[in-house]
Amino acid sequence: MKFLKNFATYSLADILSKSILLVVSPILTRLLTPHQYGTIPLFIALWGVISVLQYCEMGTTYTMFIAQTDNKKERTQIRITGTYIAITTFFIIWILFFIVSMSTNYVTEYVQASKTELMFFLLGLIPSSIAYWATFILRYMHQALPFVRITMINKVFSIAIALPCIYLVPLKQRLTLFLIVVFVIQMLSLLWVYMEFKKLNITFLKKAFFIKPLAKKMASYGVRFLPSSILFASTVFVDRLLVGYFADNADVGVLGLALQLSAGILMVKSWFSLVWDPHLIEWIATKQSHLYLPKLKKAIILVSIIFFSITLIAKIWGQSVIGLIYPESFKQVGELLPIIVLAGTTSVFSLIAIATVTIANTPRFRVRLNTIALIVNITTGILLIPVIGIKGAVYGTLLSEISIFLSWIIIGKYILKNLPLPWVLPLLLIPITFLFIYFYTPGSLLNVALEQIILTIIIGTISLSIIYKTKYYLIFK
Repeated sequence: MKFLKNFATYSLADILSKSILLVVSPILTRLLTPHQYGTIPLFIALWGVISVLQYCEMGTTYTMFIAQTDNKKERTQIRITGTYIAITTFFIIWILFFIVSMSTNYVTEYVQASKTELMFFLLGLIPSSIAYWATFILRYMHQALPFVRITMINKVFSIAIALPCIYLVPLKQRLTLFLIVVFVIQMLSLLWVYMEFKKLNITFLKKAFFIKPLAKKMASYGVRFLPSSILFASTVFVDRLLVGYFADNADVGVLGLALQLSAGILMVKSWFSLVWDPHLIEWIATKQSHLYLPKLKKAIILVSIIFFSITLIAKIWGQSVIGLIYPESFKQVGELLPIIVLAGTTSVFSLIAIATVTIANTPRFRVRLNTIALIVNITTGILLIPVIGIKGAVYGTLLSEISIFLSWIIIGKYILKNLPLPWVLPLLLIPITFLFIYFYTPGSLLNVALEQIILTIIIGTISLSIIYKTKYYLIFK
């Protein structure tokens, strides 16, 4: 029952962290101007595309390599060798990006921020990136509690502590101080990372376990993933970059808040991903398709029940909740939210469908898939953002996720022929859910609050009844 224990740990911690951020975000939208608030996600979007290079794709490479062996010593060598490569490449990429962005005006002019704000944002990337890699290692060693503790300190507490600090300074200086405080707290969090690894007796870096032939093999393997990963990262962040180009930072702030809140709504996706990937790797490592394929089939049904229900509820309640707790300038977030959640739901199915290349142990197809997704996203954004505004960027994100999902289905079922799964249910529910989002208006049948409560109870009851009766969650037992 390790899955359920880790799932409970991740979920409770995620609820706590998202609750803190839910309290923090309305305050932050009032302490900063819309322009300042939008600067942060625009910074993140720019670095997001570059950051794909930072670990030389050691994350994907690590999972591929450990899936091929269950020998403890070999897994330790893979982990530590991969860590050396990841940390080294991060600093190389970070230094280059720092020099270019600080010695020119391209970034500051595009983001409309000061060099000081840019500098402290970049400095904050050092502790956050190292902590991220540490939590990645802990996750694949099934160390849920240390993972949670590091994540909470690094991502949540740093922001929560920054709020009272920026309240004490003039409005123009608040973004700068916010970035400074976050950087300082995240640097201190590295001490916690060290203590967690020492307590668990897990080696983070040790020369004796660094194997040069293995390093060459892993680096070569990782480089093969880079083109597709750059394309994927561009697909993920292009919505904010396009809004920043066609509109302004305030609109980027609206989109950024919608994305942040959708992550809160899709907490179950994060929990599922955190425990799904390690279990999937272990299933595939057995080389017994007759054992793991039935589990994947049940996972499709389980994911459909949970995530489409969440998407419907996001539409039913989204606009009412946003209007209640956020300033008027962020009202449009309520319209964007359910569309983004639907895109996130679609991406969950891709987590299952992408198993086809893990089974085949090949980096093929990713470049072509992500190229298609990026073209779809950019084309949709360019055509729609000037016409319908921010919503055009969100439609681009949804269509790109659908294109990725459909592509993985085709590859697994008809090209590699190693993942013959039934995808009819999600393929039907995606367009049906979109039509509900597009046409449904809360309060069109009854009083708004009464209608929302009744629909939520109906959806929740049906979903929980199916989950309880089928007991598909037992696939992780």
